Amino acid sequence: MLDGVNTRLAAGDYVLTVENEQTDQPKPSLYQLSSIIVDRTSNTTTITWQEPEGTTYNQTAENPVALYAMRVKAGPFGSAAPNWFTLSPTLTTSAPGPAPPEAITLGPIS
Repeated sequence: MLDGVNTRLAAGDYVLTVENEQTDQPKPSLYQLSSIIVDRTSNTTTITWQEPEGTTYNQTAENPVALYAMRVKAGPFGSAAPNWFTLSPTLTTSAPGPAPPEAITLGPIS
């Protein structure tokens, strides 16, 4: 359960839990949220995700489990590019390179 109702979380978003974050051996786990329940009366948001049966968290008052919302969604470079085979031939054919030296005409040499 999270404090507040303006978390901007939705089912399908990802969260990262990190146990022992302040130690030399943190244990991160990535989860996809399966449900979000906003309770405006108590000003809380309940989030749920699926995890392996028997999952436990090593948490103490001095070393709580951290929870991070993965807000930015990114695709690989070029993922929004159009399919090469749908492009016009003017875009897919090679442009002519520079003229060979013998094709360059110079003016009269004085």
